[in-house]
Amino acid sequence: FRVHNGALYNKSGSKLIWYPPLSDTARADNFLPTLRKVAGGAFMGTELRYLELPKEVHTLENQGNVVYQNLEYLALPDSITSITWSFSTHHTPNLITLYWGKGAKSIDERVAYSFKFPPTLRYIYVPQSTRPHLTGPGYGGGISEIKDQCTLYVPIGASAAYRASSQWGMFTNIVEVEF
Repeated sequence: FRVHNGALYNKSGSKLIWYPPLSDTARADNFLPTLRKVAGGAFMGTELRYLELPKEVHTLENQGNVVYQNLEYLALPDSITSITWSFSTHHTPNLITLYWGKGAKSIDERVAYSFKFPPTLRYIYVPQSTRPHLTGPGYGGGISEIKDQCTLYVPIGASAAYRASSQWGMFTNIVEVEF
């Protein structure tokens, strides 16, 4: 094993095993530059309010048993191609801002129906010009509950594609920004 900034990693530093529970902020530069994978219970019991995973992380093991009670900001790395974390009022009851990550093209089939944007969300940043796939026909991930109070930020020139989607198009406020 290896320790860096109070966090426990495997010997090579490629997998985060455990993150200090009393920390409230985890920025990308807090982690080892060799980090590529986050273990399923790595953040269990933490007081994190802000979590920004490094761009090199490509695997997030199942976080289904982890409750992020205080988490308000989550930035998924651009290298993640499929979102495998469950989101719900139970898992992230205070999440306000979600950065989707440029590589996430879909929600993993295994978590599709436990993935639901929590009602506390106010800002979702989705930097893909081609909108990500929300699994299942008619599946909206809880968008209907947050569509009026949450703003969806998309790349410049992409709002028409998002508005044309039966799921993403439910958002009342879709704003184009430069990522």
